[in-house]
Amino acid sequence: VIIFFNSLTSVMESLYVHSSPILPRNLPKLNNISLFANSS
Repeated sequence: VIIFFNSLTSVMESLYVHSSPILPRNLPKLNNISLFANSS
């Protein structure tokens, strides 16, 4: 489950970066989710 969630987060993060490069201020939120998934 953690691996799946982490992969899903990575995919969403990639899509978000490519679709919204104008909004880098939201990237820390995605990074926090990734760190949380990795630490769990």
